[in-house]
Amino acid sequence: MSLAVPPDPTATMSLEAPTPSPDLASAPDLAPDPAPDLASELAPDLAPELTPDSAQAPELASDPAPTPAPPVPVMNPGCKIMTFRPTMEEFKDFAKYVAYMETQGAHRAGLAKVIPPKGWKPRQSYDTIEEMVIPAPIMQVVTGQSGLFTQYNIQKKSMTVGEYRQLANSRTYCTPRHKDFDDLERKYWKNLTFVSPIYGADVSGSIYDPEIGEWNIGHLNTLLDMVEQECGIVIEGVNTPYLYFGMWKTTFAWHTEDMDLYSINYLHFGQPKSWYAIPPEHGKRLERLAQVWPGDLLTLTQGLARREGLWDQRNYYDN
Repeated sequence: MSLAVPPDPTATMSLEAPTPSPDLASAPDLAPDPAPDLASELAPDLAPELTPDSAQAPELASDPAPTPAPPVPVMNPGCKIMTFRPTMEEFKDFAKYVAYMETQGAHRAGLAKVIPPKGWKPRQSYDTIEEMVIPAPIMQVVTGQSGLFTQYNIQKKSMTVGEYRQLANSRTYCTPRHKDFDDLERKYWKNLTFVSPIYGADVSGSIYDPEIGEWNIGHLNTLLDMVEQECGIVIEGVNTPYLYFGMWKTTFAWHTEDMDLYSINYLHFGQPKSWYAIPPEHGKRLERLAQVWPGDLLTLTQGLARREGLWDQRNYYDN
C-alpha cells in the first residue's frame, strides 16, 4: 500500500515593474502653518508651578526579554521515501495515521509506503474475481529513443480477469528472467518499445470486502466522501475507486494527481510494483529540466502535460 503525493502544480509567474517613488523636490509643500504662540496669552499667575519632585518622571521597571522559542525541527530534510508499519490499533484511524505520517515528513518525498499490520486482509478470497470484466483494456504503444519516450494507448476489446491473467503469464508478455531489480530495470528501458503490453486500467469499483472498515479505499471517510454524500458529485477515480490490472511493462506515465490530491494504492496480489517519484518541493525542477533537455524537447514537455511522457532518468544521472 502506498500514499503518493503529487509534485507542485504548474504555476504562473508575472513580472511587475517597481512603483516609482514620488519626486520629493517637485511635490507641493505640505508643511503645516506654524502653530500660534499660546504661551504669551497665559497669565503668569495661571502657569503651573513645577517642583523638582513633580518634574521627575516615574521610574518604570523593565521586563526581562522573552526567551526565544526553540526552532522547530525539520523532519525528513532529505525527502527520503519512508516506510511505515502501523499496529492494528493505529491502523483503525486512517486520517489520524496519515496526519502522523505528515508529522514525520513523509509527504516531502512525494511517496510513502505503508505495510498493513499482520493478519489484516482487505478480501478473504480472490477466487471469485476471475469472471470480473475489464471493459476497456488498452495496448500501450511506446515510441522514442535516447531516454525520451511517448506512450500511446489503443483500446482493445473487453476481457475477463481470468483471460487477462492467462495473457499476462503467457510467454509473450511474462516478466523476463532477471538477476535483481537493477537488472530488471535495465531490461525495462531497453525493451520499452518492443511487444506492447496490455493494461487493464480504469476499471470502476473495488474488490475490498464490504465489511472492511480499516483503510477501505471505497470508504476512507475523508472530505471527498462528503462531496459525494452531501453534494451528489461523483468524480470517478477521485472520490470513487479504480482497479488496475497490470503485467510486465504496463506503465502509468509521469503525472501529477487529479487536483493535486493525495492518491492511495493497495497491491492485492501479483508481482511488486515499481514507482518513480519527484518530491513536491522539487517538482518545478523537473519541469525546467524538460525545457533544457537535449533532443526532442516537445516529447518530454508535452508528455508531462498529457500523461504520455516516459523519461529514463538514468540518462540524467549518467550525464
